[in-house]
Amino acid sequence: MLADVLKHRSELAAASNGAIPFKVTTDMVLGKIIEEKAIYVEAARRSLLPSESEIDAVVEKFRELMAKATSPDYNTENVELVKSKWNAYLDGIGVSEDECWSTIAPDIYGPQLIRYKLATDVRNGVPLKDGV
Repeated sequence: MLADVLKHRSELAAASNGAIPFKVTTDMVLGKIIEEKAIYVEAARRSLLPSESEIDAVVEKFRELMAKATSPDYNTENVELVKSKWNAYLDGIGVSEDECWSTIAPDIYGPQLIRYKLATDVRNGVPLKDGV
């Protein structure tokens, strides 16, 4: 699993033309895995885990935004830059756009939605379950 995470990070770096400004170490990856697990556990304790339909709705919203941002009808000078970066990302991870939205995007936006829901709960002063 760790090797897969490191490989994925390398693929992302390649897709972004090596734009990661630091060296990714095993300790950094392990720390991130532990952090994500702790967030997931706390969100689960608070009954904040998003449903599949919630994640699908977020993915669809971002897919629509990306389609708009890369459309020739979109009135911005950055359309070609956004489109080239998007295509470089897809090429770098070796998937089609449809594969990205159906398999990779839920794995990206699901955890982001968990963090958002947990942060909102904390910001609203909701105490931990069982008074902890």
